[in-house]
Formats: sequence, C-alpha cells, structure tokens
Amino acid sequence: MSTVNPEVSDGVLHQQWLQWITSHSYERLLVACYILETFEGLLLIRPMPDLDPTAAEVGFDLYVPVNHEIWDARTPSQWQSLITSAGDLESCVNKDVLRALDDIAHGVQLTRMDAFQSSLLVAVRASSIQAQVQVISPYSTYMHAAFAPETISLYENSLSVNPYVRLMHEAVNLSTCTPFKALLATSGESWLLSQKLSTEARTAKDAFELLKADLRLWASALHLPLAPLYTGAGKAALATPLAFTLGGAPARRALRHALRIVALALDASPDVPAFGPEMALHYAALVLWACAYGALHGAGPPAPLQLSTGGPDPAAHKLSVSSAASSSVASAQDPDAEPLAPEAAEAAGRHFVDLANRHVAESELSGVAVPPCEALESWKMGVGAILRWTAWIEGGAMSGAGGVGELMNGVVGVLEKLGKKGWVEGWF
Repeated sequence: MSTVNPEVSDGVLHQQWLQWITSHSYERLLVACYILETFEGLLLIRPMPDLDPTAAEVGFDLYVPVNHEIWDARTPSQWQSLITSAGDLESCVNKDVLRALDDIAHGVQLTRMDAFQSSLLVAVRASSIQAQVQVISPYSTYMHAAFAPETISLYENSLSVNPYVRLMHEAVNLSTCTPFKALLATSGESWLLSQKLSTEARTAKDAFELLKADLRLWASALHLPLAPLYTGAGKAALATPLAFTLGGAPARRALRHALRIVALALDASPDVPAFGPEMALHYAALVLWACAYGALHGAGPPAPLQLSTGGPDPAAHKLSVSSAASSSVASAQDPDAEPLAPEAAEAAGRHFVDLANRHVAESELSGVAVPPCEALESWKMGVGAILRWTAWIEGGAMSGAGGVGELMNGVVGVLEKLGKKGWVEGWF
C-alpha cells in the first residue's frame, strides 16, 4: 500500500482503504497488547516465565505501525493523498523493529517517530532489560547497537516528545539502575504492591531482610563522594571536573532519572494515560525517599566540622528552601496539617526538583556526596512534599472518583504512610 493508483474509481479506492484499515488494525492491536504486557511486567515486577530466548520474544520481529497521520485519515481521498504525496515512502511501508533500530543506530532515522511507534521501541528496550534480569535470554539492554551507550542519543532523538513516551522512556532508564523490588518491598513493609513476598512467614521474613539490605547497599553509594579519576601516569594531578565519574553509582543515575520523571509529571497534562506514568512517578518518589532517608540515617559520610565565623553562611543560604516554599513543604511533612492544595503541592514539588537538580549538578562537578549534608533538612521537607503530591495525583487528583482500584489504592496508602512516618528509624 505504499502507492495508490490515482485513476481508480471512488468505489475501488474506498474498498482498498477498508482493507488497509482492517489489516493495520490487527497489527496495531498486537503492538498495543505487547506494549501493555511489557510495561506491566516491568513496573509490577512480574516475571515472564514463558519467555523464549529468541529475538522474537523481545519484540524485534514486530512491525512498526504506520505513521499516525496516515492512520488518522478520515476519508479514502485523504488517505490516498497522504500516501501518494509522502516524500518519504518509509512512512507508508511497514518495517520490523529490528530494521527500525538498525536505521537508528546507523543514523538513517532522521525524524522523530510518532507516539505509538515510539512506545513500541521503548517497550522493546524494556523487554530486553527484563530478559537480561531473568537471565534466560542472550539479549540484553545493550545487545542492539541502538541501545549502546555511544548511540543511545540517536535512539532518544528518534523518540516522540509526547509526555507519555518521555515518561515511560525515563521509567525504563530508571529500571536499569534501581532495585524496584527492594524499593517496593521496603516501602510496603514486606508487601510487593498487593502481594506478600511469600505465603510462608519465615521465607517472607528472610526475603524481606535481604531486600532491605539490598536497598541499604544501593543507597549508601549515593552518599559517598565520587571517586576521582587520575590522568597520565602515577599520581598525576586531577583532571577537569569531568574527571569525576560522570555516570556514578547506580543510585546517582537513578536520582537523575527520578527527578526527570517528577519534572515531566509536574508538566504533564491530565489526559496523559494513567497506568504507566503513574507507576513511573511512584518509583521516582520512592527513589527520592530512599536517597534522602539513607543520608538522614547514616548511609552517607558524617557531616564535616563547621567553624562559626560569627555571620550568616552564604552557602547555607544558597542551599536553603525559600521562605514561601518552606511553609508549603513544612506543612506537607506535618502529619497533622491540612493536606496541601494542588497549587501549593505543585509549587513545593517544582521548587524541590530545582533544588535537587542543582545539588546533583554540583555533586557531578565537585565529587561531593548528594544530598549535601547541609541540605538534608531541605531534602527531607522537599521529598515529603513530593510524597504527598504523588499520593494526591495517584489517588485520582481532582477527578472526584470514589476509588482508583486495588492496585493504586495500595500505592497511595504506601505514599501516605511514608509522608507521615517515612523518616523514623528502621525502614532499611
């Protein structure tokens, strides 16, 4: 269907259009099911027991759906015009995911794909990650050249800027450097969303302790200064700030992705599809909580000795929360305070994201721990605001709905408990 004979009668053209719609409807339904199943497996920690170690099982043989402009044609003549006038016939011809990724890796894909096409590519990368984690497939996150560190920017530049796509892309990025299961079990006090770790009490207890230890180890790396890299031979001088490991520990990468997810969620319109982005925001909030909690309870290095100079500390002023935002986040952290209004929650969230991003940038330049010791109270208040705001969003926000289902009700309950008691000793 890459070309259409302009001389055909209206009746024939209409029949061609209907046949094309039928064929591509099945194709798009298959892709939609694949996307949903993959994101469910990734975000709900569901194993793929039937996964076969072949490229087909991670989605490489699926066809990339046709461009949405052609799919959205409302009449046979409009459909005909879009196909015949397409300067790039690739937008009219189906190609499988493997070929699409090859084009991206080789720099052939020069335009961004639409939201549905991009969602498929994000899901394929997520499926590759799941297969790698389960150690049942030779395909890994970096198996295809498009996913390799040196070409990942080409892959990212081929994705749609649609908020849903960007959120899910960051969620997949977050999964590569975050112990999702340990986060869920620890914050859920041995529950994985709506399921216990095990039906046998002793087994569940042992598994819970191991997962808490995993989370403690993961978070501890965030609060240690970055190790400098030396240039030249022997004990050469430090290089530029880039001498500090740019990627850092997994927790450092997770912190950056979590902040991006929160920022995207703050800017997202209400019509962004719910399940995937809401779970991405949930994990982002848990990452921020775990990072701040670990610093507050000894995962990081002790605070350096501060000598008083008899005057205000400019650095402390720079890192403090502004007075307007301080009242918002303080009320967010007070369990007896009235819930923040949506506008106040958004303002507190935006302020904290800006503050945390500045701390992360300073850490990458200087190698210091993050969050910095002198800003722990600001992080505690800011993360508390994010937890409350996330619970409000995932609880249905202003929709007035009577409930959001068992899964999301449980998620909201976890966030509300962390907002009230998340800073006491003993979580991990």
